[in-house]
Amino acid sequence: MPQAPFESELLSPLALSILELLDEQSMHPYEMASKMRARHHDEFIRLNFGTLYHSVEVLERNGWILPVEREKEGKRPERTIYKLTDSGREVLTTTLGELLRQARKEYPH
Repeated sequence: MPQAPFESELLSPLALSILELLDEQSMHPYEMASKMRARHHDEFIRLNFGTLYHSVEVLERNGWILPVEREKEGKRPERTIYKLTDSGREVLTTTLGELLRQARKEYPH
């Protein structure tokens, strides 16, 4: 069973967002940032490339995501495409389940 993400603080909102995106499809960090902005995640997540790449490194180090391909386009820097691992999907599911169990009543009346 994966390490409890709430105890380790490894699953920040940014890390959770990365896992959620990679659950949909493999992508490189620049595409992750673009999708997060399009979905307005940047309104509640501190999103910059420094924090994004750091979170990607932490998730990879924990075995929750893996690099699957490197692509180079013209003179641009090489991009690494990542995918979600089975253990990453388990952490995502566990974390979302925990968040839902902690949810407050929609209508407190």
